[in-house]
Amino acid sequence: MPARAFARPLLALLLLCLAGAAAAAGEARTVTDMAGRTVALPPAGQIRRIATPDGTPGVNAFVFLFGKGGALVNGLPNFIRSQPARWRLQTLAAPQLAELPAVSEPPGWAANLETLLSLRPDLVFAVEAGNIRALESKGFRTVAVTWRNAESIRASVELMGKVFDQPARARDYGAYLDAVLAYIDKRLRASPAKPRPKAVYLRLESLTSPMRPTAGWLIEHAGGMPVPEKTAGIDTLQLSPEQLLADNPDVIVVWSREEAEKAYRDPRLRRLAAVKQRRVFPIPRGFMPWTHYTPELAPSLLWMARTLYPDRFADLDLVRETIRFYERFYGVTLSADEARELLDGAP
Repeated sequence: MPARAFARPLLALLLLCLAGAAAAAGEARTVTDMAGRTVALPPAGQIRRIATPDGTPGVNAFVFLFGKGGALVNGLPNFIRSQPARWRLQTLAAPQLAELPAVSEPPGWAANLETLLSLRPDLVFAVEAGNIRALESKGFRTVAVTWRNAESIRASVELMGKVFDQPARARDYGAYLDAVLAYIDKRLRASPAKPRPKAVYLRLESLTSPMRPTAGWLIEHAGGMPVPEKTAGIDTLQLSPEQLLADNPDVIVVWSREEAEKAYRDPRLRRLAAVKQRRVFPIPRGFMPWTHYTPELAPSLLWMARTLYPDRFADLDLVRETIRFYERFYGVTLSADEARELLDGAP
């Protein structure tokens, strides 16, 4: 048989072997991050060391969603280490975080670049533009997760689904969030409230309303009216006792159990409907407080709906739903008592 006849099948076999090897090893790829940057990434299986120096606990919550907590190489910031019981879900998902070195602190979250270099991350997530530039200038492969509003949470999940090559996981979370929104909308449309209950997320000591983009979104989509109105584009709003009295919220959500108790004794608030009716509540706290930029936005909607409309959602078992959420999306098993503590604002 002519040599050429042997060459063709041998060439085909060689190409098939090369293709199989490439598939097994994976191929380099790119993603467009939330800052519009194109980032070259190794195959998902080669992302073994992940750093979250910017917005550490919030970014961690997204990393945990994709089962990558064990790949985190930087520890929790010192302000969290000083309150371990309040932030215990972080170390429940990734125990090594309690021992690994911290590389940044809020509010600026500027990374200690020397420490970060020693950790040899394959990938770094960052939030703020200045931090992204600083990390990039030192050669870190950096993916931007940019948080501006509640929709940024869904977008962050979708981005990490691409980064970790887990699009089905991202779709599953998106479907759950949509189902929660539809459930609340259907229940409220059955008998619309007129007027809607007014609510505000409040930091008591500073008398500020923080996290306006997410807290306001939660209140609105749970059927309430966020007050003060017409504050789009403002992250933290300074309030006055006079402004609060003019708005007279029916529900006040605060940072902690301690703040909730103080609110009832605060002379600045004593004339408010929420205080008179004892409707001041601490925000639930999981990986982060549930008003923040994390995938916990989904169960937070259920909590907010039950808080604003206790009668209409009386049959909603928040303890059961909380246990199911963390088991389904994080592989974290909570007892009923642990779920109740979380819903009550943690220790």
